[in-house]
Amino acid sequence: MSYISWQEQVGGSLLTFVGHFEGGAAAPIFRFDTPSGIARSALADAKPQRAPISSTCTANPTNQDGAACQGGALGTPFFLFTAGAPGTQKLFAEAFAAVNMETLDPTSITSSSATLNGAVNPGGASVRVHFDFGPTPAYGSSTPDTRPGAAVFSTPFDAGIADLAQHSTVHYRAVAASDFATFPGPDASFLIANQPPTVTLGQLDPVIRLRALGRSRNLALTLDVDEPATVTVQLLGSRGRVVRQTTVSQGTAGTFTATLSLKNFRPARYTLHIVATDTEGATSNSLDVPVRIRQ
Repeated sequence: MSYISWQEQVGGSLLTFVGHFEGGAAAPIFRFDTPSGIARSALADAKPQRAPISSTCTANPTNQDGAACQGGALGTPFFLFTAGAPGTQKLFAEAFAAVNMETLDPTSITSSSATLNGAVNPGGASVRVHFDFGPTPAYGSSTPDTRPGAAVFSTPFDAGIADLAQHSTVHYRAVAASDFATFPGPDASFLIANQPPTVTLGQLDPVIRLRALGRSRNLALTLDVDEPATVTVQLLGSRGRVVRQTTVSQGTAGTFTATLSLKNFRPARYTLHIVATDTEGATSNSLDVPVRIRQ
């Protein structure tokens, strides 16, 4: 990342301006980091007038020319300026900092997991972002840090969290950090409610031949549930009457086999009706699969 600083007389005041290039050598774009300038930031005796820029990760032989910062530093850039009355001026530094930290609504909420969302304007420099979360605004847990690219516009980011207790309230906030400061977003919360299970049916020939089932006339159905559930399989006649039924209690999520007896059965057109009910009574959407049974 290339950073540039300069000073200009604007309305009788000497202001410092700072910007950087994005997009690489193929398509460089210049971004203003201080479009209004920084007042009282003159190095009035400097010729040419330019606010020196440095960072927490200067390029040197021990860090691969800045590619591997010591101590895990981000390399947050900062510029130097003087301030104070003539003869008593002191040297100050102002670092690039993230702005407009947003904690956004969660998505993909299940009975035990969710995706947290946030956004931040990195302020023209690299930042670390993560989410704090827990049962109260004291949080207690955090997602791993990630690093969105340097930019001067709002940049979204997200992280998944799991193993959440059903019927619990989750507090969370988005957080960004530079090498100098931490910028937390506002607290938000959501409720982990019980979600109904999902049941799926494996491959099944729409035409079932009784002779192919052997003497037992047992039809093996491959099913899958995404949580422990009781699965009921019914074979419905043309008027919706239940002519066969089997129930399987599945103690874990995953694939299993349910067996439906077709012994002494009359060939005709039927509907397989399959539903799953979890341990808290939530019922899945039903699967209704038309089948034709022949000798």
